[in-house]
Amino acid sequence: MIFRLFKGKKFLEISVFRQNLFTQFIGLMFSRRKTAIRLFSYKSDKIMKIHSWFVFYSFLIVWLDSKNHVIEWRVVKPFTSCVIPSKECRAFLEIPLDEKYNNELSFIVGKRQTFKYS
Repeated sequence: MIFRLFKGKKFLEISVFRQNLFTQFIGLMFSRRKTAIRLFSYKSDKIMKIHSWFVFYSFLIVWLDSKNHVIEWRVVKPFTSCVIPSKECRAFLEIPLDEKYNNELSFIVGKRQTFKYS
């Protein structure tokens, strides 16, 4: 699915894998680094807590509002027990830290931020 992500007045169209009810429980657990960007969306605004148990690589989580504007982002390390956003969100993206998604990562966090792709 093609998804339009906004940051300020700029936007980027990215290809995402939309999660259904069953796959929302799994997320990136037990997946490989070369997986697709995952989109989790809900019908109302919520504080979405996540964990990275059984995710063996770091990834970027991006919380979005109802109009797909970036609210907040954070790098999540493997086996982190709880990551909580500061505001309510309507959706969030899980983006593996991989060179494959370098364009998406630099759009969200800025060109000056660098990541170790190991």
